[in-house]
Amino acid sequence: MLGYRFLNYFLITEITATNDAESSSVSFVLNGEKHIEQAEKIIKKYLLKPILLGIWHSHTHNVIDFSIQDQKSNSILTSQIGSIISTIVTFSDITKDCNYTSCYIKPKGKEHFCLTKVIKGILK
Repeated sequence: MLGYRFLNYFLITEITATNDAESSSVSFVLNGEKHIEQAEKIIKKYLLKPILLGIWHSHTHNVIDFSIQDQKSNSILTSQIGSIISTIVTFSDITKDCNYTSCYIKPKGKEHFCLTKVIKGILK
C-alpha cells in the first residue's frame, strides 16, 4: 500500500496486486519482485512521491485475526521501515461486500486496530 503519512494519519492512494502468488489451501507467498516493480511504476507517476505505508492481503472465511505468518511478515516489515498499516480484506458471501480490518503496527510492538474508510475503492 502506497500513499502519504501525516502524523498518525495514513492516506493510501495506491495498492499493488499480482495474481502469481505461490499458494496452497492455507497460505500463499507473494512475489515481492513483482510488487516492487509495480510500486516503482506507480511512484514515477507522482510529483510528490508516495511512500510504502504497509501491506494488505485477503483471508478466507471472514477471519480477521493475524495468523502467525502474518505476524512474522508484519514484524519483518516494521523492522525494515518502521511503523506500518497492515490490512486484512475479507469478502462476505452473504452481503457481497468487502470488509477491511486494518491495524497500526509499531516495530516490535503490538498491533492496534485502526479506523479505515474506503472512498471510491481507495482504502484511507
